[in-house]
Amino acid sequence: MTTLRLTNQRSLDDSLVSLEFMPSEPLTWEAGQFIKITAPHTQPDAGGASRFYTVAAAPHEGLIRLVTRRGPSSFKQALLALRPGEAIELANQPAGDVVWGDFSGTRVMVASGVGITPFYAMLKAQAHTGGPATPTELWYFHPRTKLPFAEEFASWAAEFSQLTIHCIAETYAPEQLVPQANQLRQARLYLSGPMSPTKFLLPPFNLKPGQIVRDTFTGYAATDY
Repeated sequence: MTTLRLTNQRSLDDSLVSLEFMPSEPLTWEAGQFIKITAPHTQPDAGGASRFYTVAAAPHEGLIRLVTRRGPSSFKQALLALRPGEAIELANQPAGDVVWGDFSGTRVMVASGVGITPFYAMLKAQAHTGGPATPTELWYFHPRTKLPFAEEFASWAAEFSQLTIHCIAETYAPEQLVPQANQLRQARLYLSGPMSPTKFLLPPFNLKPGQIVRDTFTGYAATDY
């Protein structure tokens, strides 16, 4: 069984925590994919002892980074109580379709709150190899005073001409993207967070289903983002 041993834990803002783990054996994944982890603990609540998390790290980093919001569940309490050197279990290998892929057109990524994690991993991987080769735009909505990863995003946007990043300290609403409707009709749209893709199939967007790639966080309510 593959285990993940905690090496570092730090706060990203007043509610989000980043945890970094070293796997007991090398793992292979594509930036943006997810894993299922198990944090054994006594008296787990109805949610159980396992959860799905996006790997918020690029493969070249060689570590597993998870980002979670503080909460009352027994699982989160067990996860956040870990000390460096303690381990959790990998319940399945990395999987998921929210990855960069071989698309040659414009990519537009829209994230809300902790939904930023797959896009952070994808852009970190792209930055490692010289930046996106085609136009890429990120819209990051996070209604708090501090935007996690904002400094890295700003650095990448300044370095790579094909990358545009909008960090917005507001709650996401699809109406905020109406001015980009014409651009979106020519792009691949990635969504990550408590947002419905259906809105983008209707006017004024009129996207086709095949243009939309959506990441869902199993077990998350909208307030968890």
